[in-house]
Amino acid sequence: MESVATREKLVAMGQLAAGVAHELNTPLGNILGYAQLLDRGAADHPKLSGYARIIADETQRCSRVVQELLDYARKDKCSGETCDLNQRSGETCDLNQLAQELIETFINCRLKRYRIEIALDLSKDKLVVEGGCGQLDIVLSNLLANAIDALDKVPEPRIVVRTWAEEGHAAVSVADNGPGVAPDIRNRLFDPFFSTKDVGQGSGLGLSISQAIVSKRGGFITYDADCGEGACFVVKLPSVDLERARL
Repeated sequence: MESVATREKLVAMGQLAAGVAHELNTPLGNILGYAQLLDRGAADHPKLSGYARIIADETQRCSRVVQELLDYARKDKCSGETCDLNQRSGETCDLNQLAQELIETFINCRLKRYRIEIALDLSKDKLVVEGGCGQLDIVLSNLLANAIDALDKVPEPRIVVRTWAEEGHAAVSVADNGPGVAPDIRNRLFDPFFSTKDVGQGSGLGLSISQAIVSKRGGFITYDADCGEGACFVVKLPSVDLERARL
């Protein structure tokens, strides 16, 4: 009965999220339009013009995430365990570039505000996976947001984002030096509506949604219990063979 009730909640929330995402497109379009007008009008003020371009770029990123959410909610034709939406679209995503752009956004906002040190340890090789970056943006944003929350009141807060290649897979991890996750609740981390945060501070859906997105792409997300201090989450996705793709 609990399983059925949870499933019904997820269906209802999915429908609500799709409706909200659709409605967000209009104000996002307005913000983008005014940012572009501000950019043109601030030609004699390079600093203001730069701010306007940042607003426009971030608004476009929001629109991309909203569209990816709508695409994810759509019922796609599937073959086996993974759907062929990404293959049909022909889009790819460079994990290194995604991590850099996302970290820049977080540094300019939350990381600077909370004085959290961020370290990037990115693979020297290109790490390209199938499908657009919008859904993976959601996954990494969730992991970074959780790490930031976990570092509350930690004396020297630090987050490390690492990317690397494995046979047939591209991987990215987000680790923090917070208190970590107690062993007795690790098997519930990806359960819908399960949260270790106080009431009103988290929905308990971030990790479960992230897991669903990654699984749909043929990958997986895990909690690395051997990372040492703090918490570490690892995402692995099937990688694109660039040499074969060129041929």
